This record gives sequence, C-alpha cells and structure tokens, in this order.
Amino acid sequence: MYEPKTMNTLFARSFFTVLGALLLLLVTVAGVFMFGINRSIRVWNVQRTRAIRSLVQPAIAEAYREEGDLDEETIYEAVVPFLRGVSAVQVLDRHGDPVFHYSRGERLALEETGAEPVGTRRAFVQISDDQSGETIGYLAVDTAGFTADPVNRAFIEQIITSATTGATLSFLIALLVAYGYSRSLSARTGALAAGLRRLADGDRDVPFNLTGILELREIAESAERLEAQLAASERQRTQWAQDISHDLRTPITALKSQFEAMVEGVVEPSAERVRSVYGELLRVEKLVRDLTDLSYIESPQLRLDVRPVLLPSLLRSVVHTFEMQASEREIEIAIDSQVERIEADEHLLNRALGNIVQNAVRYGTTPGKIRVSAKEKQTDAFRGTEIRVANVGYVAPEEIPRLIERLYRRENSRPEGGSGLGLSIAAAVVRLHGGELSMSQEGEWTVVSLTIPEHPGGDGRYRSKQGAAGQKSARSAATG
Repeated sequence: MYEPKTMNTLFARSFFTVLGALLLLLVTVAGVFMFGINRSIRVWNVQRTRAIRSLVQPAIAEAYREEGDLDEETIYEAVVPFLRGVSAVQVLDRHGDPVFHYSRGERLALEETGAEPVGTRRAFVQISDDQSGETIGYLAVDTAGFTADPVNRAFIEQIITSATTGATLSFLIALLVAYGYSRSLSARTGALAAGLRRLADGDRDVPFNLTGILELREIAESAERLEAQLAASERQRTQWAQDISHDLRTPITALKSQFEAMVEGVVEPSAERVRSVYGELLRVEKLVRDLTDLSYIESPQLRLDVRPVLLPSLLRSVVHTFEMQASEREIEIAIDSQVERIEADEHLLNRALGNIVQNAVRYGTTPGKIRVSAKEKQTDAFRGTEIRVANVGYVAPEEIPRLIERLYRRENSRPEGGSGLGLSIAAAVVRLHGGELSMSQEGEWTVVSLTIPEHPGGDGRYRSKQGAAGQKSARSAATG
C-alpha cells in the first residue's frame, strides 16, 4: 500500500498520534458527560414522581374522609396545590373506573382516559383510608420529564453549550501544543539525522545537541563518541598505513638494491649476502604475518574458544619457548602462579603471553631477570586473574602509553627485526577476553599486566560449532 512521504515524517506521525489520542479523549469525556446528564435526569424524574405521590396520596385520602366519596372536583381541589405543568395524575375508584385525570396543566375528559383492569396497571398504587384501612381507590403519578419544563430545558441547553465551547477551546489549545511539541521533536531528530548523515559522509567536526529529551540526548552522546572514535580510527589508520609503508619499503628497497647489484654483476652472490637477503625476507614475512594476525584477532567474526586452562602449565610452556634465547642473554626467568585454573582461549592467550615474554627477553637489561606471576584479583568492578610479566629494565613514563600502539618504534628498538606489533596483538587478545593490558614502571622493573575476567568473552564472542572449522586454519596462524 502506498503511503505518502509526508506521513512518514516524525512530525506527521507524532502530530497525528497526539491528535488522535486527543480526539479519543474528547469523545470519551463527551460520552461520559452525556451519560451522566441522562442518568441525572432519570433520577430526577423518579424522585420527582415519588415526591408528588407522597403529597397527593394523603391529600386524596383526607378529601375522601371529609366528603365521604371521590369525585372529580373533590380530587382536583385536593391535589391541584401540589401539581405543576409537567405533572400527570390519574385516579381510579375502588372498582377501577376513572374518576380524575390531570396532565400537563389541564384536566382531561374522562372519556379520553383508557380504563384497564387495575391488575395490569403496575404504575397504580392503592389509596387506603387511614382510619378504616379500606381501599378507596388507585393512584398513578408521573412526570413529563425534566426537559419538559422550559426552565429545565434551558438549563440543560446552557450546560451543553458551555461544555461544547470548553471542549472546542481545549481542543484548539491542545492542537497548538501538539503542533509545537511535534515540531520541536521533529526539529531535534532532524538535526540529529542531518549530523549523522554528515558523519557518514566523512565530516568529523559535527556538533550534536546534548540537551533535551533523554533518549535523544543519549543518541547524541553516542554519536559524539562514534565521531571521536572514527576520527581516532582514521588518524590511526593513516599513521598505520604510513608506518607499514615505511616498514615494508625499507627491507624491500634493500632487497631490490642487492638483487640489482647481483644481477648486474656488481657484487657476487656470496653465502653471506644471501643470508643478509634472507634475513630481510624474514623481516618482511614476520611483519606481514603479524599484521594478518592482528587483523584476524580484531575482526568481529572471531569467536573465543573458551575452555578450562591449567595456568601453571601454560606459563611453563610459554617460558620454555624462550629459555634458550634468555640463556644466551644471561636472563633468569622465574614463574610463580597462585592460580591453578582459568577460563580462556588457550591458543590466543598463549600467543599474547608469548609476545610479552619475548619482548621482556629482547629488551630487558642484560644480564637480568624476568618474573612471570599470576594471582586472583577482586575489586568492585572486576573478578578474575591478573598475570604479570616483569623484567629488569627501564621505560620512560611518557613512552609507556605509546608502547601498545601499532608499529610504534622506540629509540634503539627492534635490534632483532621485531615488527612492533607484539604488544598490540597481546592487547587485542586480552580485550577480546573482556580484560585489560597495562604497562608500568615499578622501580627497576618494567611490568606488563594483563587481566582475564572470571567469565571471559561476556560480549558473546564465542566460537560457534558452525564457525569452528572455518577458523581453524586462521587460528593456527594467529598462534604462530
């Protein structure tokens, strides 16, 4: 079904929704009001009839005692003081024959009164002599209705007129309020939508209004955070692209120059030169592999394969990998694990710890020490395990926040051809588990601390059975 574009706007929908609700309210109030008036009139008629009967019936009985009989003139003189133009009174004698009929301010001829058996006339009540108790006749009293009186009718008309006028004014005021509210809401959401469109088009200097309706304010705050994250991501991507270009261009240029020299016969392809070329190739290979691994770990498609992990065994396995390199640099490695078992993705955690320990061996003071420890950590906001890798060495405080950045190069860093992505990969693995990676300088010790929550992957990023096979080859690459 085709729906006009103007009806799809927030202004139109909110305006007509409020208008419809208002109309429904007015109809409901009008219905209740008319029901109340009709009910009040019915109650007035009943009460009025009872009041006339309570006055007329004793008057007729008194007239019967004085005259000894019921005739039309006697009854008229007895009841006329109590009658009004809207009243109706009919009297039958003890045999059920009409003797008096009065309606709307005048007496009616008895020939115009239809006589029916008393037993069928439910409106008639018995008139009894108070002294003898005998039945002297039957009485029927009625009223033409509240609105039959011109004064009453004018009163009702005035109430309805006032109510209609009030309802009309209320409707017009509410209409203006609904229009103003819908226009304001539409303007706020329109400005928010325009800002998001500018954000999607690449503008990173979009102002968002952070006041007003709570839900819109939360959307604006989220849009501002998104804007800041996009700007930071773009700056990081630009810097990363420049760093990658620089890191790849240097070894490729060296390889190209050496190959050109050998092809042109300027230098001989000796074993030493081939080893040098091979070393440059390994550096490029490691950089490309680490970039691939980081991209894989940070991809939204990755799901954790969380299982129980024997932490002491994992720490010994990681340390064992670098024992020979540490021995060559006269570095002693000690392990102290106070935690027996944790829940984690063992392969990814092994990769993260391996990168951290490798950095400690590579950049630590020679000779020196490395301490790998694990203990439980509980705070108001965290419950889980803290793993610390500390090595003797020094990092300037202003440099610590940047060491986890991709491809950040310290002065005199990577003497053995590191890619500069080791801590970035470790941090990505820890974040994937729902923890944090931090670095600090504690006296002569440089400490890298990572936390693994008691229940990692709280964002639902677990490996599904369907995706397990597809991730197997990529995971083996990420774990080295």
